Amino acid sequence: MGSIYSSQWLLIGILMHLSAGISFNQPKFSACAYWNPNGTFFANASSKPFGLFVSVNNIVYASEQATNRFQVWSNSGDTPIRTASAGLFNPAAIFVHDNGDVYIDKGSTVAKWTFNSTSSIDVMNVDAQCMGMFVDMNNALYCSAGNTNKVLKRALNSSTMNATVIAGNGTCSSQPNTICNPHGIFIDN
Repeated sequence: MGSIYSSQWLLIGILMHLSAGISFNQPKFSACAYWNPNGTFFANASSKPFGLFVSVNNIVYASEQATNRFQVWSNSGDTPIRTASAGLFNPAAIFVHDNGDVYIDKGSTVAKWTFNSTSSIDVMNVDAQCMGMFVDMNNALYCSAGNTNKVLKRALNSSTMNATVIAGNGTCSSQPNTICNPHGIFIDN
């Protein structure tokens, strides 16, 4: 599945899904669940994977920085069922809404691929790579901009593509108004 370099983080998130239509996955685990040390490969090839998302239907989405694309696998195969690359550069975070729309980092913007489309539209301007993304139940898009020490937000029903800083001031320190290199993000409504 490609090698992971020590300077990179592979953000693996299994997100939650509530019956109210919130756009994240909530797996049901048995109280007797245990870790199986013998993993199973679900993909036969990948190149410098970074972001990973598992949908409510157990569809796996992965962004690949070396090939400037994202791929999609069903839960029953090792061959991608979809590959998209138009306009991507060094993609990092990826998030999939429960309606099938894919949000993915493009470096200085976030793009949206509508379900089964062949091209994307830009939906948010950012000043750094999004290391983590989330879309909440109010249709707001959040970006953890690690390199700029900020968390950004944009209402997707707004006419502007500019994001608002909701955490951090661009300085990495331990002060109450700062954050340092945020990567993952989860919004609890």
